Amino acid sequence: MRKIALYSLPLQIILYAYLRTKTSWIESSFIPYVFQPLSAILRHISSIFPFSTGLLSIYLIGIYLLYKLFSQGKLGFKRFLREILVWLAPILFFYQITWGLLYYRMPVSQLLGYSTETPTVDELRSLCEDLVKETNALRRQFSDHTLQNITSEKVFENAPSYYENLNLPFLKYRIPSIKKATGSALLAYMGTSGIYTFWSGEANVNKINIDVDLPAVTLHEMAHQMGFASEDEANYLAWLAGRNSGDAVTAYSANYHVIWRALARLSNVDSTSSKILYKTLDSAVYRDAHRDHLAWKSYRNPLQQFIIAPIYDLFLKANGREYGIMSYDQVIDLMIFERRKLTNLPKDS
Repeated sequence: MRKIALYSLPLQIILYAYLRTKTSWIESSFIPYVFQPLSAILRHISSIFPFSTGLLSIYLIGIYLLYKLFSQGKLGFKRFLREILVWLAPILFFYQITWGLLYYRMPVSQLLGYSTETPTVDELRSLCEDLVKETNALRRQFSDHTLQNITSEKVFENAPSYYENLNLPFLKYRIPSIKKATGSALLAYMGTSGIYTFWSGEANVNKINIDVDLPAVTLHEMAHQMGFASEDEANYLAWLAGRNSGDAVTAYSANYHVIWRALARLSNVDSTSSKILYKTLDSAVYRDAHRDHLAWKSYRNPLQQFIIAPIYDLFLKANGREYGIMSYDQVIDLMIFERRKLTNLPKDS
């Protein structure tokens, strides 16, 4: 059995390299007939438990592996490595059917029929101007007290309906399994505000997140649950669902989550306009940003910048994300593509 597992590993690698080129098959067959049923089963099981089974399991496995690694002699260490190699084949298989192949599905821009020519500076500037106006208007609809009284429980309860509001066939969310992350402080030291544990189907939201981040981070991790692995697409779908939620706090959270990326990107090509727009943001938005900064300040550390971020960057690039960790910012492209489509809609006669 061990030999079969070892010999199957290179065959799996060849097979997955081939399947990654079959975007249409992944979208039309793999996702509806393999990923979605399997994901539903995983969510159904994990939803039974009030804690994050995915994160707890990975912590326990990590502790066990460290124990085995350091408790073995030289001979034991070699045996340990052989055991790891034997397990690589089933782990790779499970990873590919629950997550890996999703990086090669049809892009959201194609599913929504967007024009994907490179955005112009004028388009970016126009987006930022409208984002600032909309964000300010949303923030003025509620007080600091209202914002700071929202709870993760309420956010988790309402979030599925926001995706249903979009009425898009590829965004059907069933069997919720949304959790406050077990070991949130550890994740915070790694710079993680949320994580989708594909092996358990859970959307995990870091408890360190303040109120303004809760809805957007929750919707982002839910997008992963629905089969969108790319970070830019998860960011975009979270923004889209939040903006159309019908709830001012959720819509504000969605905008808050992208506006800093948009303004930073504008700053690279038109610093004058960017500076003007930064100054026109409502003081309440800056108060929220200050609270947000303070909540995460004590968790910032060199490990995030020099180890965690580069490793995740390599992981994303290995899974076909050309821009690696910078792909998060490509949500801005998708927002501009949507504006083009809305602008080009035929007018009523």
